[in-house]
Amino acid sequence: MNLVKEERGAALVIRVVGQLTVTDRAELETMVGHAIDAGQRRIVLDFSATPYIDSSGLAALAAMARRMRAAAGELHAAALDDDLRALMELTKLDAILPLAATTDEAVARL
Repeated sequence: MNLVKEERGAALVIRVVGQLTVTDRAELETMVGHAIDAGQRRIVLDFSATPYIDSSGLAALAAMARRMRAAAGELHAAALDDDLRALMELTKLDAILPLAATTDEAVARL
């Protein structure tokens, strides 16, 4: 997995390239955690290049969403394929991690 950061106005976009699994999730959690600690309160996770998220990746997303919410910020997920969107909805993760069809849409919501 690779992570690509991009500033878009007041938002930080993190593009997740590759699978988000038990072996990789800590890297994303660390990047998001550092951003929150640095005062970033608007983050979009771009999953347009992510084919798979395992259960530990889902747990990490839930933890990041809770941490951002506790910091009075917003964390959104964007550009998920149909299978990943269905997984987020099935696990009810979309209740704490808003989903957007595109990264641009997610940034505009922030």
